[in-house]
Amino acid sequence: MVEYVSWGNEIIVQVGGSKYQMQIVQRANALQCELEGIPYMLPFDTGGMITAPSPSVVLTVNSHEGQKVKKGELLLTLEAMKMEMAVSAPEDGTVMRINVKAGEQVSAGQALVDFETVSQTQGKEDGDKTKAAAIDFSALAAHQKSKDSNAIAQQWAVLERNFYAAFTGFDFKKPAADLLAALDKFVQHHPGYRKEAANLVVKASMAFITVQKLFQSKERDVENTQSTDAHEYLMHYLLRRDDREKGLPPVFLEHLKEAIKLYPWADEKNYDLTTKALFHLYKASANTKATADLLRLSLLFLQTLFPSANEFGEPAEFTALLDQVIQVGHLSPSLVDAAVFARYDLVDRLHQEDLQKERQGQLAQVLSPVLSGGKADEVLKQEVIESGHQIVTYLVSLYDRSSPQAASILEIMAKRFNRDREIESSKLIESKGNLLYEVCSKQDGKVVKSYISILTEAEYFESLSWLQSVIKKDGDEFVECLLWVRRGTLADVAYVEQLAKNPLKVDLCSLGVVSTDAYVYHSFHYQNGNWEEDKRRQSFSSLRYRELHIERLENFNLELLYNSRHVHVMKLEAKTNAKDQRLFAFIEVPEPKFELNENQEIEAISQFEFSIQEAAKVLREQQARHKRSYFWNRIVAHLGHAHPLRIEQVGQYPERLIPLIQGLGLEKLVLYTRVLTKANKAVDTEVLVEDLSTHYTVRGRVPSPEVLAPLDPYTSKVVNALRLGSPYPYEVIGMLTKSDNKKFPNGRFTEYDIEVNAKGEQKTISVEGRAHGLNSSNVVFGRIVNETEDGQIFERILVLGDPTRDLGSLAEGECRRVMAALDMAEAEKLPMEWIPVSSGAAIDMNTGTENLDWTARVLRRLIEYTQQGGEINIIVAGINVGAQAYWNAEATMLMHTKGVLIMTETGAMVLTGKRALDFSGSVSAEDNIGIGGVERIMAPNGQAQFRARDISEAYQLLFRHYRFTSISSRRPYGTKLATLLALDA
Repeated sequence: MVEYVSWGNEIIVQVGGSKYQMQIVQRANALQCELEGIPYMLPFDTGGMITAPSPSVVLTVNSHEGQKVKKGELLLTLEAMKMEMAVSAPEDGTVMRINVKAGEQVSAGQALVDFETVSQTQGKEDGDKTKAAAIDFSALAAHQKSKDSNAIAQQWAVLERNFYAAFTGFDFKKPAADLLAALDKFVQHHPGYRKEAANLVVKASMAFITVQKLFQSKERDVENTQSTDAHEYLMHYLLRRDDREKGLPPVFLEHLKEAIKLYPWADEKNYDLTTKALFHLYKASANTKATADLLRLSLLFLQTLFPSANEFGEPAEFTALLDQVIQVGHLSPSLVDAAVFARYDLVDRLHQEDLQKERQGQLAQVLSPVLSGGKADEVLKQEVIESGHQIVTYLVSLYDRSSPQAASILEIMAKRFNRDREIESSKLIESKGNLLYEVCSKQDGKVVKSYISILTEAEYFESLSWLQSVIKKDGDEFVECLLWVRRGTLADVAYVEQLAKNPLKVDLCSLGVVSTDAYVYHSFHYQNGNWEEDKRRQSFSSLRYRELHIERLENFNLELLYNSRHVHVMKLEAKTNAKDQRLFAFIEVPEPKFELNENQEIEAISQFEFSIQEAAKVLREQQARHKRSYFWNRIVAHLGHAHPLRIEQVGQYPERLIPLIQGLGLEKLVLYTRVLTKANKAVDTEVLVEDLSTHYTVRGRVPSPEVLAPLDPYTSKVVNALRLGSPYPYEVIGMLTKSDNKKFPNGRFTEYDIEVNAKGEQKTISVEGRAHGLNSSNVVFGRIVNETEDGQIFERILVLGDPTRDLGSLAEGECRRVMAALDMAEAEKLPMEWIPVSSGAAIDMNTGTENLDWTARVLRRLIEYTQQGGEINIIVAGINVGAQAYWNAEATMLMHTKGVLIMTETGAMVLTGKRALDFSGSVSAEDNIGIGGVERIMAPNGQAQFRARDISEAYQLLFRHYRFTSISSRRPYGTKLATLLALDA
């Protein structure tokens, strides 16, 4: 029996106990099969069609329709990658049709010629002589419904081994989803193996985490001189036979030992076995994309097997496991989403339901003395007012206007929905058997009068004239009416129509239609003298609308895209600029529970992370539906006030959220909550998590009343850079110079530019103070200085590419500025730091190929500078094409150069871009990252000395490098570091 495992074009053939490597590649009208490196050509029936062997361009057509040709006779010629390919007749036959013409670009497999061979012609004349019998392989398949326990156990062992092999770097049958399909089918026939299947998913998750931890360095210690690139550590480990662990960081060694444990046969003391284990670990890392998707499907599969984690393991351990998946799965946002959802569905949901029941019991107990007319503890009463949504449905369900509890219920509702205001007076009003509660308050200097009532469905659909007779407005008071109706059998539209027919003389009327466990809000107001529904407040209560500060969006038209109990997603479109479109997700967590670590920093916030994931899912769906991605989006959250915290307790918590919100095009994350001041006073605060495109910073401020403005010219450029997937130069400068950014030393940047006279002579001038974004070139440069707390000074000449103008193309102006920066670095004996983004030399009808001459001058200047000992450090965080890629290579890749090349996961260096390669018929990849990114090309080939997740991590690496190499005019020999040696003290 012969078995094989498909691995792209490679196949592992197993015959008996032996394995053979085979590759099968289609070559025109034949299959080229290589078995253990020996090629065999297997011609096959063309089916009357001759196809293109690869993307190419048709050079000549050397035949015509109806022409009879001999085997090997030339039919046409193709060109690919500047090489000609002859397409010949596979057999004697007739050219029936030519499907292409000279100069036409063709794709791989495209039909070139319809061809009829002599044998086909004879077949038509003679008719079919024989018909082959179908081969039945069903006897080889294991019987799914076998009742033999040993056979079932053996079959499970095979499925388990094959599934786990995908995560540990062994060959597996593709697509990987088939492994899960086989597992699912087996469990359907043998439900007794449900728990074993769950344990297998857990085991596979642990293997995935272990591999990712090994290849994703997490070190942040600036004292560590070692590279954070796991590939370099592994290379040191592999090349040594003795003292293999010497000099390697303890964290890396810990991850490595855990990874080797995935292979029970690998003895740490046995070089050959550990080397074999490392080979499989490398393969497992290379398969991350496939295994991440398989794990995503497996977590969804797990939710179909069990309603909760209690049924297959310990919930706390399963939660910790999923948290690790979230942290290491940042390369696959869909896996992160699946892990968060699995955690919520199998653990947090049940926990939240239990807490909600417990909370309802507590509220009932607290409310009991109040509703019975007794005196309640003011602290507990305030807790009820600050409580979550369940209090609304609970009180509305209890309300009966004839009950002695009615007045107390209305008072609590009135104070709850005015809790953000300064209440001055309140009273109960009775009118024609109906109860109404009046509250007079102040907010932002404005007098507000609120009228609150709860009605049954029957009472609501009676005349509402009694309401109008009671409501009074004096002067400039803002008057609102808050009504809650206990839902009956009618649809929402009936309640809305009833209020539309009964206008009230108020500035705002909020209607809450409440059922046992849910509610929906509609609001009405006067617009141009007409009583109509306020669509901007759709599904928001008046309190939620204020606490989320949605009134700040008056410069935008709002469209509600999604609405659930905790999450609302809206599309914003600027009234003055239809192109300014954004997505805002609003989240309310009324009773957050902050889980703190030993440093009293936030570790987790109950319900918040699932709400973030829910919002992220909706935002991703909306991004997918839109042809042009939305950027400058926000997530705005209101965290209940019951448990105030200190701003410093936010700590590293946003870093935990980054995997959840990655790829959403967010400008910032806004949290409205209460924060304790140094005087231990709780104040309303707007916590801003900003600069998510380059790094993140956290700051707090008093909630801003300013109306959100449409995009200004500078912000539009930042958004365009984000859309292009490249950093905007001034945002990078801001990252390095913001005083509140604790990740980097304090910095200052002085921008320079050039002036060119009529003779073509240029002069470098300071433009310090020029507003950001007013650069006239695709290159920005200047002097930057960062100084650490211990006195180290990192002074450099900084050059940045601007992708927002012609994708950063290089013309005379850009080349002049790069040379000016090199002149400054050489004159001041400073290193040059470069964040390049460029689509290559600009070629247009005005300049012809002159810009190629300018790029050649820069290349010569780079050679002179580096050969004289000049240092250039480059961070590639965007696409670098053509001349820019040459410059980067010359600056960092030659043996004499001092600088380092750091590449991020979004950076690429290519000589010819993907579009140009595709157009010319050459071989490319799915994108520019595939052609010249760090993962497949630059790191394995050794051109990039360091790799980083993003530009923030790249700069942490670069500052670590500077810590031991940097010199300046003030410290020409560098900074003396602390030492424990007495002689150096």
